[in-house]
Amino acid sequence: MLACWHFAVAGLFSIGFMVAQGVLALAWNGLFGVSGGELTLLTVLLSGASLLVAASAVLFFIAGWGLWRQRPWARRMAMVLACMELFKFPTGTVIGSLTLWYFLNHNDLRGMPAPVYREVAGAP
Repeated sequence: MLACWHFAVAGLFSIGFMVAQGVLALAWNGLFGVSGGELTLLTVLLSGASLLVAASAVLFFIAGWGLWRQRPWARRMAMVLACMELFKFPTGTVIGSLTLWYFLNHNDLRGMPAPVYREVAGAP
């Protein structure tokens, strides 16, 4: 379940902010009549923020993949991302704190879905 959450957050970060960045940049250039060759401060700031959000999307996707594949390093990565989520009030605070609570109270990977190949092959 946590792996699916990380995949969903990665997708929302990727799609939502890229669209918002494009819309805001077009609105800024259209409202204030800036020619296409000039860079405005808003465009530069939105591009920088867009890169940060894209990096977050990649990190959430990697954490989700690691949780899905039951990799031990994914627990730590998900906990770090949950700490970052705590600052996104109110939804991120709730979900980040629940994620931290789960990982701090469950020391094994039993709550994570097992890959299909392990079930079919009977491997541990």
